[in-house]
Parts: sequence; C-alpha cells; structure tokens
Amino acid sequence: MRISPLFAILALVACNEYDINGNQPKPDAPVDTGDDTPVVVGPQPDIQVDPPSLDFGSRPKNCPSDPEVLTISNVGTEPLDISSMELVGAGSSNFDVFGIARDLDPGESYEVDVTFIPTAWTEFNVALRFTSNDPDEGELDVGLKGVGAEDARYEERWTQNEPSSVDVLWIIDNSGSMSDEVDALAANMPTFLNNFMRLGMDWQMAVVTTDMEDPTDSGRFQGIGVISPSTTADPVAAFTTASAVGAGGSADEKAKDAAYAAMTAPLVTSANAGLVRAGGTFAMIVISDEPDSSSMSTSSFVRWLDLYKGDPDLTSFSAMAGSDVPAGLPFGGGDPYFDETTLTGGFYSRLADMNFNEVLTYLSFTAAGMHTRWTLHYEPSNVAQIDVSVGGVDQPYSATNGFTYDPHTNSVVFHGDAIPEPSEAVVISYPYNTGC
Repeated sequence: MRISPLFAILALVACNEYDINGNQPKPDAPVDTGDDTPVVVGPQPDIQVDPPSLDFGSRPKNCPSDPEVLTISNVGTEPLDISSMELVGAGSSNFDVFGIARDLDPGESYEVDVTFIPTAWTEFNVALRFTSNDPDEGELDVGLKGVGAEDARYEERWTQNEPSSVDVLWIIDNSGSMSDEVDALAANMPTFLNNFMRLGMDWQMAVVTTDMEDPTDSGRFQGIGVISPSTTADPVAAFTTASAVGAGGSADEKAKDAAYAAMTAPLVTSANAGLVRAGGTFAMIVISDEPDSSSMSTSSFVRWLDLYKGDPDLTSFSAMAGSDVPAGLPFGGGDPYFDETTLTGGFYSRLADMNFNEVLTYLSFTAAGMHTRWTLHYEPSNVAQIDVSVGGVDQPYSATNGFTYDPHTNSVVFHGDAIPEPSEAVVISYPYNTGC
C-alpha cells in the first residue's frame, strides 16, 4: 500500500510532538507504583526520629519516670516544616513532652524530652505524632509505652565478655587439715581445664602454698613452675603434681603474703618468671579452710592487685574457703576472703560444701574474665518475677541448667547450660520497691 505524502508528514509531526511534549513525569512529581504509596523523586524533606519508639517499663502509680530523649532530624535535601507534635491515643495524659514543633533545614536536628507518669495500674500505649511536609511521612507516629505497677520494673542488659588469654596463680593451703580438699581439687581439675579448652583459651598456671615460713615455699612456684598446654606435655598431670603440696606446711596460713611474694621482685624476675603475660587476664585462686593471717591488709592487697595490670577488670581474686565459718552467719560472714573476692570481681565458695566440680566450672569462667553471676542494681521485691534471657532464650529458675537468685549478694547466678557463652547478650528484668 502506498502512503500519501500528507499522511507521512502528519505522522512525523505527531511523533515529534510526543517526544517533546508527551506525558513524561516532572522531576518532583510522584511516580505511580501501582499501589497506594507514592514514591517521590528529586529534592525533598525527610523526617527521622530516633529512637523510633520508647518503652518506659513499669513505674509505680503517680511516680514520674526519668526523661527519655527523642532526636528529630531532617535527613532530606529540602527544608522540613513540622506543623504539629501531639500525643494521640487513650492514656495520653500519662505522658509529658517537653519541647515544641519546629522547622528544620537539611541536616538539622533538635531534641525533646518525654516522661511517663502512670495514673493507674495498667498498661498505656499511645503515640507522639509529628505532622510535617515530608511527602511520604506526612504523619509520623512514635510509639510510647509504659505500665503503671505496684512496684517498678527494672531491666539490666549486658554482654558476656570475650576471653582471650588467662594466667592463673593457685594459692593452696598446705597445712595439716587440707589433705582431703587437695585430693578433691586434683581429682576435679579436668573440669577446670576442659572449660578453658572448650572456650579456646590460651592459658598458663602455677601453684604456690600458704606457707611463708619454709624457704622452699614462701611464694615459690611448686612442681615444674609455669604450666601451659603449649609447653607441658600433660598439663593435668603437671598440675596434679604441683598441687600435691602435702599437709605439713605452716598452720599460720598467709595466702595474700604468698601471692604478693610470688608476683613481685625478686621471685617474679627469677624463679617465678613467665607466668603473667602482657595481654589477657590474671586470676588468683586460693583454697584454704582457715582464715588468712597475712600481714597485708585487705585494702592494700586489693589496691595492689587492681593496679597489677593497669586495669582492675583484668585481674581477680577468688576463693574456696571458710569451712570453719559457723553456718548461722551470713554467706561469707567472718571470712576476709569474701571481701577480697567481692572487691576484685572474683568468685567465693564455702570450702565446706565440697562441690568441686561445680565450683571449678565457676572458677574457670571467672578466671577468664567472664560472668557466672550478675549483681543487681536494686533488690527484687518479688524473686518469682525475675525474668532472665541468655542469647534471646528465656531461662528457667533452676540450679541445674538455669538461674537462681542469691539474696546474700543480691545477684543472679547462672548454672550449667545457662552460663552465658562469650559475646552472648543477657537481659535481666525484675520488680523492685521504689518511691518517687
């Protein structure tokens, strides 16, 4: 078929008109994506609120919370006009906002404070609504949550430490009453070392006695000296030999004096050289059934140990001790070792309990700078309402594979499989009595 010249000219004109003046979107116009949400291209304001929600937890009735801060920002490329900022939802009167709506240039931000004051024993969920010229978030709601409770609820979060290397000094009582305990220690030592192996620890150990009268003791390393998996063919056998200190030592036990002598000149630069390395943690563990009679005071010893590596978090002093403490006394009562372990972040256990397997598990984690217990900020008002999660998994109240609460130290104690692994997140929440 032939096309007339006139038709061809009209077709060319129509094509040119479409290319020049067709229905192309303008740079700032919304693009139809096929749903109800317009997508805006080109320069625009963009509101951002951080954090996107606030949870005030539980507060006593009529008791205001501490202020929580919201940061409002314009992360766009055009001025942001915030026309209003208002609380919406039932129960809004239980929240107060300190600040006003304001306009923001690109990259500019400001802060407002929000508080929660419950007027009833119930849960409140409202929103703080920002109305602005943001093209796709003209109304942005920030969730606000709080609970009015008879007691406040407190939440503590922490992350288990990631161990690297650890050097351990054992101070073992070699007086006449310790033969059974020394045998039990040697029999259960694989538990301690197996935890180190499982955690991939780079470790070293040495043993001294509490005898500061015999010149062959007096802070000198026993057995082959420094024991490590890289230099010792059979570390368990080497420790068993070193810890077999007998029961003929002085009855005047001086654990702190022995530890100090072992780790200071002249011994630390001669016979005892090589135990403590530049990196990692340094742990001291004493095993004794009698009170310490060292010339060194608790405060002097703790100060010396805290400064030994320049960071108190890298050193600890633990004890299995106090078997002669009357059962009626508080946990650790009458035993100075209890104060020294508490002040240095160590672990304390009554030697009379003789549960070496479990205690050595705790000691291995503590020596590595990890937590097996967590001291709470407040005292729980209801132990049955303590909630604990490890690695996002809720833990049962159990002394086998879970957690228990120790009222003597106001701490949550982890047991068995519930002991947090390196880098695991731990969350503990509990009710506590408080006033406004």
